[in-house]
Amino acid sequence: NGFPVIAYYDVTNADLKVVACNDIACDGGDETVSVVDSAGDVGRHPSIAIGATGNPVVAYFDATNFDLKVAACNDPACSGGDETVSVVSSSSPVVGQYPSIAIGLDGNPVISHYNLSDGQIMLTICDDPACSGQNEALRILDDVGVMTVRNSAVTIGANGFPVVAYRHGVDLSLKMVSCRNTSCDSSSRVTATVDNSANVGSYPSITIGLNGQPVVSYYDITNQNLKLAVCSDEACRGAQGLSEYRAIATVGDVGKYSSVRIGANGDPVVAFMNDSVDGVAVLVCRDPLCDTTGIERYLDDGGEYVSMAIAPNGYPVIAHYSGSTSGDLRVAVPWWVAGGR
Repeated sequence: NGFPVIAYYDVTNADLKVVACNDIACDGGDETVSVVDSAGDVGRHPSIAIGATGNPVVAYFDATNFDLKVAACNDPACSGGDETVSVVSSSSPVVGQYPSIAIGLDGNPVISHYNLSDGQIMLTICDDPACSGQNEALRILDDVGVMTVRNSAVTIGANGFPVVAYRHGVDLSLKMVSCRNTSCDSSSRVTATVDNSANVGSYPSITIGLNGQPVVSYYDITNQNLKLAVCSDEACRGAQGLSEYRAIATVGDVGKYSSVRIGANGDPVVAFMNDSVDGVAVLVCRDPLCDTTGIERYLDDGGEYVSMAIAPNGYPVIAHYSGSTSGDLRVAVPWWVAGGR
């Protein structure tokens, strides 16, 4: 319907919830709020996509059983308490943290996530739209060591296959795995180092630019900067093995919880946390490489767990946690972001 839908974790009740808005700004306090899963401590680190049915699909962590779970909704608001909830990955004592979900061209979800027990970035490839049956394909993409924050993000590349950006906790770099087919087995994927200039790669977010190449936002821990990598090929290898990357926000401690999308004018838009002011900000690039200084503005207090989508009218819609300010789920829509540069 063109309105936002947001998956989130209810800390008080340890539940997975979904709010379906009935206007573009989630205004009025009359949105549909649904408990989707309440079986134990569930719903941490949720990631949401719209499935082939037009209804939401949510990947999340079950902290009671240490599993990756997926809730496939059977209506646009995930209401009624009768959604399809599946345990997707439980092959290791602690698997499924920090999931990121995308929908493949076949209509089935693909999910990148972290295996805490073995220190691995993994990719689960579902063979049905609800990831049910516990017969999904599970790929180990890389051994990355111990992680404590969001560390991977998945999207579907221009070739129709998964692309995963992630932080490597051993060499402290941003890396990328590009699949060459749907199965993404070890013989059909390319791994590239995107940025190893410092301690980088935390809180990655990935999308595909208008030229068909990946665009990744992430946090530079060493310099406390928001960085953006705009790949020069579909596997982010570039002429020298590295992409075009640059710091795009540098004032204060900026860049945690980044979320990148392509705006109506074809240029990247990045929402992120400005830790220096404990708030959420948005940076609008003015060219596809974000080479020209973008327009950066503070939006609201809080800024943790930022997630952004571009509405049909071209405006960013940014959901985030208000943190110590009020403990609320909040939505910010920067109406000043226009379609032109």
